Amino acid sequence: MPKPNKRLWSTLIAYIFLSSLVVMVGCCVTDEDCDNGLYCDGQESCLGNICVSGTKPCSGYECDEEEDECVFPCRPNYEICDRYNPDCCSGCCCSDLTMDICTPSSSCYSYCN
Repeated sequence: MPKPNKRLWSTLIAYIFLSSLVVMVGCCVTDEDCDNGLYCDGQESCLGNICVSGTKPCSGYECDEEEDECVFPCRPNYEICDRYNPDCCSGCCCSDLTMDICTPSSSCYSYCN
């Protein structure tokens, strides 16, 4: 039986490991060395003196780079909402005593009260 080629195996393992990461060009010592100042592409880190891209914070949602926040879609009329943080596409979020729902009314407060 032939002896395993250690160099080939270590190269293969390194390739598999690195191919599973998005590697950024640049040498680093600390995570701060890799920070590109952008929010939407995630927090970069230093791994073995190589900058590695972070995980995107808004997975599946739009990201607002200027505000450093995720933008979640609004809720259509008659969907459950949160009146303390309304996210209705139109109208307002009104309580019907059992739950809050998005209401298409243009005069929300008189309609809800």
